[in-house]
Amino acid sequence: MNDSNSCPVNYELVPLERDYGPYRRGQIWADPDLDHAASLMRRLVEDTEFCRRIATAGRHTIETDFSPDAVGRRYRSRLDILARLL
Repeated sequence: MNDSNSCPVNYELVPLERDYGPYRRGQIWADPDLDHAASLMRRLVEDTEFCRRIATAGRHTIETDFSPDAVGRRYRSRLDILARLL
């Protein structure tokens, strides 16, 4: 995710004050800025060109960086490196 292919929400890092499921008290949590999230959601609804641009860029990122072929190439590259080290 980045500003060109998604809508990252501002946040503040805060320690958890209690356990939440698998997350334990004292761990650090990214507490989202709900006003910022709402403004991004409104923009996606109201600005169709922005929404189209983000959606197209997101689709492109998934297809080029996270498709089975792309992930397979990264795995193959890493395995080749590890094999040379052994």
